[in-house]
Amino acid sequence: MTTFKFAGTTIVLLLVIVACGCTTLAQSKRIVIAVRTLFDGKGNVLRDTRVVVEGSKIVGIDPNANPVDYDLRGLTVMPGWIDAHVHITWSFDKNGKNAGAGETTPYATLQAAANAWSTLTAGFTTVQSIGNTNDIPLRDAIN
Repeated sequence: MTTFKFAGTTIVLLLVIVACGCTTLAQSKRIVIAVRTLFDGKGNVLRDTRVVVEGSKIVGIDPNANPVDYDLRGLTVMPGWIDAHVHITWSFDKNGKNAGAGETTPYATLQAAANAWSTLTAGFTTVQSIGNTNDIPLRDAIN
């Protein structure tokens, strides 16, 4: 089994993109994100607060943090999801038949990368893929 860890505790939608983009910045870069509704991953719903990110890590929740770099008050923000059973390297042809299991072609590589990106942008930051040998190079490329 191969486990993919796309990002640490990351927040869905735009925050995922922001947090991933932050990894290329200096580790000391601080970003403040204003949110209206935040599911904190511990069973709590926080309202009208701000998420503080330094580098690629969420370091705090502070309703008074300033200046606000991103305003996500029109969205609900939550931790990334986990899917414990995926076939990330599979793809399907125009007839809906599996066309990617065991493939090693450049097209299959692009399909697998597209599947990983679609999974991430859907809010899943961690997935476990069940046993295809093509999973390993994809995992290594992501990490």
